[in-house]
Amino acid sequence: MIEYETEEPERLRRADCAAALRVPVAEVWLRHRLGRFALLVGADEHGWYWYLDEVYRWAAASGRRRLVHIAPLRFWPTAKKSADYWGIRTTDRYWVQVWGTATGMVGVVWQRPTEWFLPTREVFDVMPDVDTSVLVRGDFGTDGPGLSTMQRRDTRSWDAFTMRWRDLARVLGQPAPYWPRPLLIEKLITAWQPGAAAVTYPAISGVDAESLLRLAATYPVDAPAFQALLHLVIRAQHRSTESALMCLDILQECLTRKIHPELPGESTTTVAAVPLPVPDEASWPQPADAVLRAGWMDILNRTDQLAADCVREAVSWDGGKLFPHASVEEVDPTSEYGAEWFARLEPVTERKAVYQCLGDGTEDAFVDPECDAPVVRTSDGTVLVAVPQRLPTTAPLAEIVLDRPIWIRTADGTLYPAPRNEYFGLNWGYGGSGPAALAVLIHRLLQDITAQGPDQINHAPDGLIELAELKWPQGTVLSRAVLEAARDGLPYDRPMRKKTSRDEDDDDRD
Repeated sequence: MIEYETEEPERLRRADCAAALRVPVAEVWLRHRLGRFALLVGADEHGWYWYLDEVYRWAAASGRRRLVHIAPLRFWPTAKKSADYWGIRTTDRYWVQVWGTATGMVGVVWQRPTEWFLPTREVFDVMPDVDTSVLVRGDFGTDGPGLSTMQRRDTRSWDAFTMRWRDLARVLGQPAPYWPRPLLIEKLITAWQPGAAAVTYPAISGVDAESLLRLAATYPVDAPAFQALLHLVIRAQHRSTESALMCLDILQECLTRKIHPELPGESTTTVAAVPLPVPDEASWPQPADAVLRAGWMDILNRTDQLAADCVREAVSWDGGKLFPHASVEEVDPTSEYGAEWFARLEPVTERKAVYQCLGDGTEDAFVDPECDAPVVRTSDGTVLVAVPQRLPTTAPLAEIVLDRPIWIRTADGTLYPAPRNEYFGLNWGYGGSGPAALAVLIHRLLQDITAQGPDQINHAPDGLIELAELKWPQGTVLSRAVLEAARDGLPYDRPMRKKTSRDEDDDDRD
């Protein structure tokens, strides 16, 4: 039975019941008079009333398909025998397992691992004989994988009604099959049949391992590039395997937490696939970061398409953490500082694999000769630059320009995009990670102009954090003297904050 909430459900009158079932009010009146309608809850000063749960439960058990189309799956009666399995319907976005029960047809939807957008009512186009669809989500409920449902005749989409994993097994009359997301593989799903033992198979890697290994095969085994490519393949496979095992661990915890005596058998779930074990990542020789960086530098400078494909995989994996340029900024080439920087760029005739960090290869390509940074200009005039993680200069910091992006000028007059790592962005004017990262960067560059862009947002002096959180106007130039004063907790000129409407409201209240 479905438990009610502690608060009494909403009371439905005849017209409400008719609207929920999409039938005429007269039909509800007649069925009630004949004693062939949902369980009547009671009467009050406004007349007879029902609960929606009881109305849906009656509709599911009515045997009339037009009503079954309306009733959410969790109200369907418990199956007296195992549902018939009708196999898989496939699309380029998902797989649908079709089940035939005594109450109606059920479609269980599994999204492909590369698909993140929820399917729409199009699911019923590939299963015209199905009454209700169930989407298996990537999260977990208290008793198993999270589920969303959608009814054929209901205009609402997913999540209109809650549902539990045990309800699915109860309606199917047998344990429902489960694949961890890293093992959602078409040949495994299409080959599955009720009663089949779990298949052991490698989890889907988070990268295109085939391309990475094919490029690795072009290098000697002791080459840095070979080690960098193999290192990424091993890390990605290990992480996917761990992810699959974690899903199975959570599932087991859900199953052992609940007891379902109303279900046939001992469990609500049958595990359809388990990951092929891989050695612990720490058991593999770990190349030094310097070796990995040298390897990726080799690959970034190649001009073949396979190298470009591998660069794209590395960017999708960790943002190009080991690249010399690991984040992308947009530059307005008509702005004061953007124009100064853009004027020194040199056009590129032979596009290297590094340009995969910025686009699909159709853009105009340039290089910043001062820091060897790749730059592209798209057909609509947008300019993108892969900013360096470190500045290639020995000239000390002279000033910082708070612009979009933030710029660094050194004592020899050269203007550089502020160095960044693959994760933390730089910003100012509020309390958050962007200004905190900027404070860390300033602190590092004052000591060493070749320091890496911030890889954390802590441990900057309080004065620099305060400076970065001030609402400086865009285009403000902060000299080294101001930066050092802020670092040392000494006075420096600060911008006057304009009075806002909120301030005026506060004055009125005072």
